Amino acid sequence: MSSFILGMFSLLVFVFNIPGTIALRNVLSVLLLLLLVVVWLKKKAETAHLTSNSLFNAVILILLILTLYIFFHSLYVSHDPNWSLGEFKSHWFYPVIYLFIGILLAFITKLKSGFSKESLITFLFLVIFSHILYVDMVTLDRFIVSDIVIRRYGGLTQSPVLASYLTNVLIAMIFSEAIYRIRTGNSVLKISNNILAMIFVLSLTSVMIESMRFGVLTLFSLGMAAIFFLFIGNDKISKTLKWIYSAIILLVLSIPIVHSVSTDSRWNSLVETVLIAYDTESNLNWADHSLAAPKLSNGQNVDASNYWRVSWAFKAIEYIKDNPIGIGYGRNSFGHAIQINEGIDSARGKHAHSSILSFTIGIGIVGLALWLSFVVFLLVLSVKKFALNYSYFAINLFFLVSGFFFRSVVDGNMKDHMFQQFMLMLGIYLALLVYENIESRSS
Repeated sequence: MSSFILGMFSLLVFVFNIPGTIALRNVLSVLLLLLLVVVWLKKKAETAHLTSNSLFNAVILILLILTLYIFFHSLYVSHDPNWSLGEFKSHWFYPVIYLFIGILLAFITKLKSGFSKESLITFLFLVIFSHILYVDMVTLDRFIVSDIVIRRYGGLTQSPVLASYLTNVLIAMIFSEAIYRIRTGNSVLKISNNILAMIFVLSLTSVMIESMRFGVLTLFSLGMAAIFFLFIGNDKISKTLKWIYSAIILLVLSIPIVHSVSTDSRWNSLVETVLIAYDTESNLNWADHSLAAPKLSNGQNVDASNYWRVSWAFKAIEYIKDNPIGIGYGRNSFGHAIQINEGIDSARGKHAHSSILSFTIGIGIVGLALWLSFVVFLLVLSVKKFALNYSYFAINLFFLVSGFFFRSVVDGNMKDHMFQQFMLMLGIYLALLVYENIESRSS
């Protein structure tokens, strides 16, 4: 049974990011959840209960309060309850279910008849890596055949944005493993050091192939966090070597940034575009793309990606100020706000390209405060548990949550399968970290 569950989990993670697999995803998720619940009901007496841990209870309590808040906000505050309730079901309640699937998968690792936590994490790692390997191999094939290096390629995901998310997650797992091996001499991934280094190089290559600006910035911030976990309290390494190693790490992680700046012309006009985008009243192209776009000082049209993102951010902040309670939960709350405030009906389906801004437009400052409390609590928990025993799961939890939150400021990742996958992995890392804490206290 445990092997079958592990296989279903691996297949689910693989198809998560492939377009046109929603039906298969749903079938796998339901079957996996049912199997996990059945196993939990039969075997729950074999291992410690997570609810015996106050930290776990605190995390779940914050999430429960936020979930109830979104539900009642959708029901009684939203300007369109039917829309908000539908969005709540698909893009909040379902991801919460995935979190509990992750928790139950971690539970299986504690059973005598279950798979190990090392196997669970290794399978997760290899499945994600298969997507990154495909990106690299197709790019290499195209180069051999046509001498052309393709950019902004997303592989099986068919989107460089989605591929970029996966690459960031994979590199976070590589950093976590490397830090854990260096600081403890132990390992979680069933992969040799040489293979792990090779996968890192391939992942770094895929970052440049995907050519996502926020992907390379997320990677650099991830590197700075990795330096903290690698050297904080590490007396085995001198201060001089710490500075040298830190410089080397940041230099390597700067390569994708340099590549992005040198190959992506959007960087060149970014500063001027920000100043133009700030004036959201003189030009409404940000709301209605059929209208003429503003022009740069050289007479060229502003880059659409730069202009729309920045102007949407300025306008979103304005909508939040005007209505701090929120207009109703939904992926496209920004588009609804445009319709309400500007009277442009065609904008109803638009989003702000920032999950945090869309989230706040939808459920207001109170909802944002609850979500930030959830995120901060998880980050603080990670740092504290890492300080105790250099826990692999503490590092991974920190990287997962901080990376996802960083991208949510500039990308719309708190929706669809991206949010579901995040919550699934969050459930796994959180539960395994708590189990580790329970076991250390009882030993």
